[in-house]
Amino acid sequence: IAELDNLFQNNLLRNGERWQTQPRFENKRDILMPHFEAGGLIHEKKPSFRHYDYVIILGATADRMRRRTRYFLKLFKDHKIEFGELIFLAGERPLDPEVEPNDLWWNIEVIPKTEAEAAEVVWSQVAHEEGITFKPKFLSTPMIQDPKTRIVRRPGTMDTIRNWLSTNPKQGKVLLVSNQPYCDYQREATKQAVAEQGQWREPLEIDVVGEQESSHTNVAVLLDTIARYIHARKAISDLMSKQ
Repeated sequence: IAELDNLFQNNLLRNGERWQTQPRFENKRDILMPHFEAGGLIHEKKPSFRHYDYVIILGATADRMRRRTRYFLKLFKDHKIEFGELIFLAGERPLDPEVEPNDLWWNIEVIPKTEAEAAEVVWSQVAHEEGITFKPKFLSTPMIQDPKTRIVRRPGTMDTIRNWLSTNPKQGKVLLVSNQPYCDYQREATKQAVAEQGQWREPLEIDVVGEQESSHTNVAVLLDTIARYIHARKAISDLMSKQ
């Protein structure tokens, strides 16, 4: 796995945000798509259980957070999902006007400026549409500054999970709410963060759900997601070998 990780990290990681990724390998789409489907990156992932101690909606662009929220509420209604605690993880990433314009919002006085602010508005609007009265616990993760380069970046999946783990939640069954093609990668990133924290014991019960992704998704984004999945798997393996 080390050689595979090195290959993918050096050749297939995106530069910049997912929504800014330039098309690559599109001439290989017909060859690669059956492998993406077989690898579990395209089709809907449904819950494995009915009860979870924690349901965690993962932050994203505003539109994806809205889709994830709607998808979770559909599961809540149709599959009778039960949970102890609902958490909405998001970062203090400034919203991108290219993909998160002001006209994305309605019936609000103050336009959100960050992903974390948008998460609260998204929940409020979607919950109102669906007649839902309960609210999640919102947990915001600050921007991350590299101590050496001083470069500031947005918090990613692992950063927001680490922030949640810093609140010392008791070990329990976790359901992550994402969307394809990111489900498996975000589950493994969560397992990596939990393994790094060292308080929860094996086996870890971390499940993930997400609605189906379009077959027109940028091939470069799919390959980038596989690269991040492999990297998380390697990191977990390395951590386990040291225990």
